[in-house]
Amino acid sequence: MTDQPALKVLSLGAGVQSTTVLLLAAEGRLPKLDAAVFSDTGWEPAAVYAHLDRIEREIAAPAGIPVYRVSAGNIREDALNPEHRFASMPLFIKNQDGGDGMTRRQCTSEYKLKPIKAQVRQLLGYPHPKPVPRGLYAEQWIGISRD
Repeated sequence: MTDQPALKVLSLGAGVQSTTVLLLAAEGRLPKLDAAVFSDTGWEPAAVYAHLDRIEREIAAPAGIPVYRVSAGNIREDALNPEHRFASMPLFIKNQDGGDGMTRRQCTSEYKLKPIKAQVRQLLGYPHPKPVPRGLYAEQWIGISRD
């Protein structure tokens, strides 16, 4: 097993945390990234897409960090289509006792994690169903607030 990842890849959600990680890597304050992957649910606010365009143009491209945009489909259209398998979203509800609650969610796995994993496998040169050789791996970065 090699002690170094073949790739360093940022899971880019285009929020404050992942944008900060991208910026720090682009400035050289963190190790150089080989790629950033944005998984598009197809139903992000317009401001997210505008921000993504800007950070790709002004931060990632000048630093030589390619940004890959991947998608598993449009989560809104899929949720409204009775013929489509539904991956539940985190909808806020009133519980039977009158308290606030949230429905079970699967959308992160279906619309974020799986498309990112597929892109990383592609970048490694082993798209599904080709097995990734033992010892070959990518280091995936995420941005999480400390507070």
